[in-house]
Amino acid sequence: MAKIRTYPTIQFLNYNYGGYVAKDLLTKLVDQKKIRVEEKIMDQSGRPMALIYLGNTLINQTMLESGWVHYHSDQTSQTESIQAAANQAKADRLGIFSQQCYQKENLDNPKCNIKAATCNK
Repeated sequence: MAKIRTYPTIQFLNYNYGGYVAKDLLTKLVDQKKIRVEEKIMDQSGRPMALIYLGNTLINQTMLESGWVHYHSDQTSQTESIQAAANQAKADRLGIFSQQCYQKENLDNPKCNIKAATCNK
């Protein structure tokens, strides 16, 4: 059974809250379960990455569909479906792209250009 170290391999846009949610989701999906690791590569920073399957379910895609992880563009056999999942989560404003974590305007003071994520654990 493979062990997954979640903290350095999933890129989070909001470290205070989104990271905890993503880690909890990943743990629920794969903890103590037999997974299959395919297409191992190194990312631009030299960190190992791979496609992770639980049965026929692509965990990478499931995580991206939740909106709690950031898409990292590397070429795999599943690049199109993974990128589509990431784009859909962003379009639907899920997870880190939600109003809770991502603002295009300062709602407290619209005249101020400073914006910040408000997520807290």
